[in-house]
Amino acid sequence: MARPSSPTGPGRYRDPPGRFLSVLDGYVGRVIDGRYELGERVGSGGMGTVYRARDTLLDRPVALKLLRASDDAVHRARLRAEARFAAGLQHPGIVRVYDYGEEDGPEGPRPYIVMQLVDGTPVRAPLPPDRVAALLEGVGEALAVAHAAGVVHRDLKPSNILVTDGGRPVLVDFGVARSDTAEPLTETGFVVGTAEYLSPEQVEGGRATPASDVYALGVVAHQCLSGTSPFQRETPVATALAHLRDDVPELPSGVPTGLRTLVRAMLARAPEDRPTAAEVVQRAAAAPATRTVVLPPMPAAPPPPPEVVSAQARRRVAIVAGGAAVLVVALLLAALQGRNPTAPTAAAAGSHRPSHAASHTASHTASADPTPTPTPTAKSKPITVRTHAPKPPPRAHHHPKPPKKHGYPPHGKKHGKKHGPKKHKHH
Repeated sequence: MARPSSPTGPGRYRDPPGRFLSVLDGYVGRVIDGRYELGERVGSGGMGTVYRARDTLLDRPVALKLLRASDDAVHRARLRAEARFAAGLQHPGIVRVYDYGEEDGPEGPRPYIVMQLVDGTPVRAPLPPDRVAALLEGVGEALAVAHAAGVVHRDLKPSNILVTDGGRPVLVDFGVARSDTAEPLTETGFVVGTAEYLSPEQVEGGRATPASDVYALGVVAHQCLSGTSPFQRETPVATALAHLRDDVPELPSGVPTGLRTLVRAMLARAPEDRPTAAEVVQRAAAAPATRTVVLPPMPAAPPPPPEVVSAQARRRVAIVAGGAAVLVVALLLAALQGRNPTAPTAAAAGSHRPSHAASHTASHTASADPTPTPTPTAKSKPITVRTHAPKPPPRAHHHPKPPKKHGYPPHGKKHGKKHGPKKHKHH
């Protein structure tokens, strides 16, 4: 069990849940059953009080839990059987049970259980998600071994989970554990466990099952992630009823999705909807340990960086550009020479006043082939260039005058009523 913290006052210690305990207990310093010498009181609960003790026979430190006195022989026999089943569990994450006995007292026989003393600290909230995942994995392994042996813890809570210096969680206080072959303690008229971690079926008075331990572990995980107990209310009765009536509060946004889903499944109201302890181990190991971060929308892609052109490429571009410029100039010169030919044609040298037929023929020839042929020179070679042809001159329409005939009026004048020369009136 856990060591008590340093004293906060004369003769007073603070136990893991935060209550002050007096070392002036009537059992401190007493020897139980002539063998176990009780030391300081390190914790207490609904079922009894835990003391740090020393086994005088084997000379070793132990933890001794004194249960409440009872004169019910059937109840004591059931506790004895449950302690025997708990003693059969062998796992590094489960505290070992060494012995069981009964101490006579003024109120009747008082049962006690001797257990392994574990040097560790109780689980305290809040914890980061990676530590909670490791806690679920370690405690889940211990519960899987206990459930396979038919043992249910029934009082799983932070103060019953001690973390050693090496970081391993250890389940303690199996003194109220129940075996499948034993009758439940609820049949005697009271519910075993702590109200904040009771499963809904336990609140309704049902039998505790392995699913009840998984539910309690889910409450512990939720408390470690959020920092507060999810179902704690003003009174124990209201707290117990909250498991039946209230929904599970949402976990903080920074909890990973896998871990969030696992804890919610462990806190399912129906026992058949909860995972087994072995499934908790698998899912806790696969759950991401980092927080879920919602990234903002990605901005538009930045423009690509400008390409770096090497000196050799720049020289190549300059050469190509220069050659293209020389070619363009040559083409322009060739086009200008084609539009203004210097050599006279044979027809122009032979006659200064072309006849009507020659003019008409030249007009048709100009319209059929408007593009002049450039005259090659000695300096430049003939180059075929597509250029826009110059506009041909307007055609001159020559209408030869018809020969004059006697007796007809000139062309274009109105005819008289009668043909023939116009008669002149004599005055």
